[in-house]
Amino acid sequence: VEEIVERYTAALPKPLSPRRRRTLKLAVLVGAVCLAGVLYSLFGSLDRLGEQYNSLQNNLTQVQSSVDRQIGSVSSRVEEILKAQNSLVADYGVEISHANLEENRIVFSARVIPKTYVDGMTVKFSADNGTGGVSYISGTPASDGGFTAALACGLTDSIVISAVFETPDGTRSTQLLEQFSGLYSASLPAVDLMCYDTGELLGLQADKSGLVTLPEVYITTQPNTSGWDDPEAVGCSEAESVQVGLFKNKTLIAWLEPCDKPERFQGTYEGESFYHLPEGTTATLTKETDQLRFAAVVTDVYGRQAVYSDIPYLLSDGELTWPDTSDLSDHDPAGWEYGQ
Repeated sequence: VEEIVERYTAALPKPLSPRRRRTLKLAVLVGAVCLAGVLYSLFGSLDRLGEQYNSLQNNLTQVQSSVDRQIGSVSSRVEEILKAQNSLVADYGVEISHANLEENRIVFSARVIPKTYVDGMTVKFSADNGTGGVSYISGTPASDGGFTAALACGLTDSIVISAVFETPDGTRSTQLLEQFSGLYSASLPAVDLMCYDTGELLGLQADKSGLVTLPEVYITTQPNTSGWDDPEAVGCSEAESVQVGLFKNKTLIAWLEPCDKPERFQGTYEGESFYHLPEGTTATLTKETDQLRFAAVVTDVYGRQAVYSDIPYLLSDGELTWPDTSDLSDHDPAGWEYGQ
């Protein structure tokens, strides 16, 4: 046994001397410092490369934007030149003269000077308001060699004014003069809607059949006068009545009742009106396209109506949520069902 132990002990590695241990520790420390230096330098190089890449991207974006602007400018200039070359008029102008909101009609003052005048040439001005009929009126010769006219048509959101030139040999040529959009909507009293219980509706759970039971909700309306840059051009009527309803896919579910401002709401806004939906009103949403929304039906003093909607709610994963995007620009009551 002693012989075996002696042989085993002799085979064991001899412990390092204190000097060799210090040398080894120093070598490890130097290696660690060198490695840290290499890593620091590497990270610094990567940061510089990242900065150079971002700078290059910014330069490319600036170059692309500059090229796009130049192309857009050239394209616009070419388009203007082509329009001028192909235009039948040397000068023209169309202005809104006045509007009669009670009759829902608008009058334009138009003038035009033909680029090439032929003896015996006549001009008729036309107004197309998109309802299927076009109004024509003959132009009156003016002292500057042009023609003028006052033409009227029904007030709509899309009106196109043109001039029709006719020469003695029967040749007819039409020149677009001006297009007007949004005039009818601008003449209606607009309102903004606000739901005071939005937080309670978002995330509201539905049962397996898609049935949603709404809590008590308060809706307010306020006049909105910011939708038209030049309201004096057409004028804006006053609201005779405002009704607020809950709609599913633009079909009325229930009207909200007008009410006084609840005591728990702070602040007062000019022209603000409150409407109340009692707790327990239900709606069933079975399709991904089903939409639940609050909307105000505004009737002006001339009996014209417009509908102003709040952001709709959709059913997603069994709870109410807002869509990624929503178009609230269509105020035509023709697409809504509420018993007009």
